[in-house]
Amino acid sequence: MHYVEVIGESHAEALDRLRKEHGPNTLIVEEYSKPAEGFFSRMRGGKQFIIKAMIREKQVQPVKEVRAETRHPAQPVRAPAKSRDDISEFLRKLESLDIVPSEQKSPRMVPGKSLREEPAQGMEKLAKDIELIKETIVSGTVSPRHNESDFARLERKLVEQDFSPEWVQDFIAELKNSIPRNEWSNPSRIYVHARELLSNKIRTNSVLGARRIIALIGPTGVGKTTTLAKIAARLTFREHRRISLITLDNFRIAATEQLKIYGEIMNIPVQVAHDEEEFNAKVKSERAEIILVDNTGLSQNNDSAMETQKEYFRELGPDMEKYLTVSATSKPRDLKSVFNRFAGYGIDRVIITKTDETMTLGAPVELAMRYNLPIAFLTNGQNVPDNIREADRKEIATLLLSTYSTDQSE
Repeated sequence: MHYVEVIGESHAEALDRLRKEHGPNTLIVEEYSKPAEGFFSRMRGGKQFIIKAMIREKQVQPVKEVRAETRHPAQPVRAPAKSRDDISEFLRKLESLDIVPSEQKSPRMVPGKSLREEPAQGMEKLAKDIELIKETIVSGTVSPRHNESDFARLERKLVEQDFSPEWVQDFIAELKNSIPRNEWSNPSRIYVHARELLSNKIRTNSVLGARRIIALIGPTGVGKTTTLAKIAARLTFREHRRISLITLDNFRIAATEQLKIYGEIMNIPVQVAHDEEEFNAKVKSERAEIILVDNTGLSQNNDSAMETQKEYFRELGPDMEKYLTVSATSKPRDLKSVFNRFAGYGIDRVIITKTDETMTLGAPVELAMRYNLPIAFLTNGQNVPDNIREADRKEIATLLLSTYSTDQSE
């Protein structure tokens, strides 16, 4: 036997190359990658996945006999071929043994001594071992319950990505139902199925201009003004659309001046609306193809301010798309409150900002899934027009599972 090494841009690609170039008669001995620094830089690539494997010259011969001493094999063991009559006879002999768990037997008393617990515990263990052997004989493979550590590790990695424990438990249960039981002991196959299932749950949509008005709303400090400038640059220079900017942020003078500077650089008109009547008048008189609206950041706990802001959009509802803009650095509990309160606006899509400032993305992605909202963009810095990326569901799923796919040593 000899060893080989394959390299891919993703774990799945490296695994696929291994199977295609060296066939199924390989045994993976080591898998690792070179992680990049920062959340979004990992998303953009620059990581190599390396798989080292051993090529077996001959197939391992089937085990001649299944013994109780081998009930914890390192790898799933295929039982030797037996006829149906042989299996039935063997099971009948097992069932004829008078083995009952200790809690069902009356304790045996010895004069002058306490209850003899150890023999009872040994018989109970033997009964469990025999049940395991019976299951192995019938199914032809070791029971999948001894490989639960792979699912447990995946569950822990998802929780570390800030997915809620409740969501993770439901996801793992659905994942188990979608994977053939003979693959439960294969971490690579678990990863492939998990990535497919997760990517199918994530919705994305980065197409701009479906409606004439695009408004960014959300809590304070998430980067709405900068994100709006990035979208404006995208529409102007990439799609060559004629746009204008209207800001409703009258509380922060610096934000208004910042937007005006962006407008001058990109040759885009910027207007300021001080109340609902002025805003509606400016929208109706504007001749641009697309109007981008910057809003005052609001606390989700400020009921009166939120109701006032909703009034600005009520009349323009059918012509307006509302993007909930949230920061990836926010605490999961706060994000849950933000999604719950701003849902009353009739949110159309989600933008996740500041992905370069955190190593986790589970909380905003989970909430977007729970509210059935597509993710439009991810941003990773302050530079305009750069540092904005179209959301891709497969890319997001791959990133969220990256620590599980590369951490095979645990």
